[in-house]
Amino acid sequence: MINILAAALALVLILAYRRFSVLNNRNKELLQKLFALTLLIFNIYRYISQWVVSGIIRPPVEFSALAYFFVPLILLFKVKGLYVWAAYSGLLAGGGYFLSVIAFGKWAYVHYTNERIAAAYFCHGILLLLSLFITEQSRFCEKSCWLLVTALSLVGLRTLMLYGLFNGGRGIFIYELLFAYLPLRLFGAWILPIYYIALFVLLILSFKLFFKLNFRLNKKRSLGSCS
Repeated sequence: MINILAAALALVLILAYRRFSVLNNRNKELLQKLFALTLLIFNIYRYISQWVVSGIIRPPVEFSALAYFFVPLILLFKVKGLYVWAAYSGLLAGGGYFLSVIAFGKWAYVHYTNERIAAAYFCHGILLLLSLFITEQSRFCEKSCWLLVTALSLVGLRTLMLYGLFNGGRGIFIYELLFAYLPLRLFGAWILPIYYIALFVLLILSFKLFFKLNFRLNKKRSLGSCS
């Protein structure tokens, strides 16, 4: 069943982005900094609260959880060489989240508390807005794809290194994705080559869609050469 709430929130975010995109550069930069600080401080607070309540703090492992930190940090410190990674990862995490929740309805967060659902909407919403801002204001060359591949590889390597901290990764999306737990349960080991080929194709497609979106958002703007 389609998640009406998620669809409505996604529409609000798109309308908000269109409204914010007509602001002058100074106001737009101030708004980006405000969003980035909000996202960063909110997630630092969440991890500190987890440590205070349970006495245990686990490092962020989900792709989105990592993006909550490195996207705002890249923006706040103006690390322009990594803007392409901030834009791509934010769109992948934020856009991917809303698409999956809209498509799969309440099944996407059946085991979540209301507080976690609200936090997920809030964080992914800000992440999506920030990535759209970066994508609109910067022109990226397809040759920078190597940076995306390198960053994704490092994220994947880090995820594998932390595997032992998360009890086999069951119920954690990034481990479910990497180890194909659901396809294995449904079809058996024979599906693995098809699954990983499909995953690779989707990854390449995400790169192409990202650079096309960047071109479309920038085609009426004079931004000079791509980076």
